[in-house]
Amino acid sequence: MNDLRDQSDVGGSLVKRSARVVKTELRETVHTFAAMTSTAAQIPGVTLAYALELFLDRLAPTVAAADHTLIRRFLTKNFFAARDSVKNVPVNHVTFIRGAIGIGGVDTATVAAQGLFVVPYLAEAAGQHLGQDMQARISETFDTNNSATREIVMADVVRNGLAYIQKGASGYSMDTQQQIIERITAEVQAQMRTEGLDPLAPENQANFSARRDSRVGIAMKLMGLPEKSEFLFDASTMVRNVTRALGYRTPEGIESNLSFILEKRSQLTTISAQRAVEVAENWVRDDGSDTAKQALAILRETADSLSLIRSGIKSGATGVRRALKVREQLTLLSYEGPIEYLVPLLPEFWVTEYSAAAAQAAALMFRQSLYSVLTREGLDLLFASPNNAERFGKEAKASALKLLREAHPEALAIDSVENLSPDLMFELKLRTQVEINRVASDEARKSKAEAYQPPKSDWVSRRKAVRSGKGSSNCI
Repeated sequence: MNDLRDQSDVGGSLVKRSARVVKTELRETVHTFAAMTSTAAQIPGVTLAYALELFLDRLAPTVAAADHTLIRRFLTKNFFAARDSVKNVPVNHVTFIRGAIGIGGVDTATVAAQGLFVVPYLAEAAGQHLGQDMQARISETFDTNNSATREIVMADVVRNGLAYIQKGASGYSMDTQQQIIERITAEVQAQMRTEGLDPLAPENQANFSARRDSRVGIAMKLMGLPEKSEFLFDASTMVRNVTRALGYRTPEGIESNLSFILEKRSQLTTISAQRAVEVAENWVRDDGSDTAKQALAILRETADSLSLIRSGIKSGATGVRRALKVREQLTLLSYEGPIEYLVPLLPEFWVTEYSAAAAQAAALMFRQSLYSVLTREGLDLLFASPNNAERFGKEAKASALKLLREAHPEALAIDSVENLSPDLMFELKLRTQVEINRVASDEARKSKAEAYQPPKSDWVSRRKAVRSGKGSSNCI
């Protein structure tokens, strides 16, 4: 008896284990299928949005690249909003069952009922008031025994069912996520403004995204939607992988909380490099130091090395590898964050082939040139305006001198600015320009800071809060 019982236990455990394996495989299969169908549905809209962004950033950056421009604001509320609403939307077997099978099944059954029963009934009722001839034509057209009518209804049912299979999972997750994002985005923007931070400024985008995404993830989990860890791929992922293959990526080991502009908008690289070269030429005319000349040489060489095709024709495979390396290093310089991160991200071959001071100067010029394309200040980011220089010049110069001495310990022994070497003097001037603009931006944010008022929650949320409070008090 014991042997028989042991054999039955072993057989039962094998059945349970096999059932778990089949269940897991089925879930993963449905998860992958849902991601594939969602990606196929997203390709037309996402491709159009990226094509518009690429076209305008390359051909009209001064009037369409910055978020405050009229063209960009229009596209953000239409094409880009549609693209972002489907970006990184996680789907799994649950959303597929609820969206495609559940909602899609009900809607498809409704379409069939309308075509076979509701519409013929309404048509017959209307035909009674339109004369015998019209009534006969209506009866023949909407007769459910008519093969042509049944084919039309069946075609509508199949079309509706296939549409839900393709978009049902992502649609269910996306609609809920979009409502959550809109609500939390407004809350995060209001909170940042109370801190004197502009949520639309490029240097604050990483901070804004981190705050918003963490709260969105919690809200989605509370509503039973899949977490970000369950996301596989979508149409935006395909575009991003193409961009990374073209060199606009960051090497391994970089902090994951940093965000990089050129990973998302690589088409701004050329205009930024060209503008940085113009800035360096102006500096060389005003300052004849070796650092200024080397910075100009770095930027000219960088601008000439950006094209994969031109580099391949000139130097073959070596030129292509060089171009990919240059793109990767410029992507690092496009990080969204404070200027203090710049020195650790300097391109190594700039430092080894020229000097650390020249590499830092060239990096500052490129970074400021990129930000001048994306912000309302424009070219004022490159050179401080006379008004800002007069108001904040003394404070900015002291801050720039402090940063210079931290970066160059040999400058600590120099008691006067006039005794700095030409190269250090050039770097001090460049840092002072950056610090003037930074102080001016900080002052502007402080003056625009608003008193934060939490948005009023709806009736359902207030009711849930009251009920949860009662439940916790009862437990105590």
